[in-house]
Amino acid sequence: MNRSTRRNVPGTATCVTIASILLAALAFTGCATGGAGAPGSAADVPSAPAAPAKKPFEPPAWEANVYANEELGFSVHYPKDFTEQPAQDGGLFTAASPMQVPRVDVSRFDATPETTLDAVLPMMAEGLGAVGGGEATVRESRQVELRDEVTPAIEGVIEWSFQGFPLQSFVLGTIQGDTVVAVTVTGMQGGELSELSDIAYTLYFE
Repeated sequence: MNRSTRRNVPGTATCVTIASILLAALAFTGCATGGAGAPGSAADVPSAPAAPAKKPFEPPAWEANVYANEELGFSVHYPKDFTEQPAQDGGLFTAASPMQVPRVDVSRFDATPETTLDAVLPMMAEGLGAVGGGEATVRESRQVELRDEVTPAIEGVIEWSFQGFPLQSFVLGTIQGDTVVAVTVTGMQGGELSELSDIAYTLYFE
C-alpha cells in the first residue's frame, strides 16, 4: 500500500502566520489611534493651545471711585475720600487723599516697537526726579501680570523726595500697542507698600 506523502512548501505556513499577525496588529493600531492616517497627516498635528482666559475684574474691598479711560479701554479705582486734582504733564488723571499722600497718578506715554517693559521704571524715575528737583532711585522692579492674569506688566518702587519730604512711589506699568500706561501711587517712605500697590493693581483693561 502506497502511503502518499504530503509535503509542505518550506516557509508557507510561517509566511501565512506572520502575515495574519501583521494584519491583526495593523487593525488594532488603527482602532487604538482612531484610524489615524500616515505620520504627518492632519490627524497627527496637535491643535494650538487655547489663549488663557482673562480673569474678571474684582472690585477692591474698600469704598472706591473710578477713573475710566474709554479711549484706551481701561479703568483705575481709588479710595473714595481722594479728591481729583490737576494732572501733571503726560498725566491722564490725579487724585490725592486729604493729606496729599497717598496720591495716585495715571499717565500715558508714547511707545515704539523697541520700547520694553524694563524701560518703564527708569522713565518714571526720571519724571519723578524732575518733579522733586533731585534724584529718584528705582529700588526694585519685576515683570508681572495684571490681576486679569493675562496682561504683561512691570511693577517697582521708586524712592525720591519733594520739598525735603522723603517719598516712595509704587509704579505699575504696561504697554498697550503704541502706548505706555502707568499707575503711580505715592506715599511717605517707610509706609506700607501694600496700601499703595492695592490701588495700582486696580488697573484693568476691558
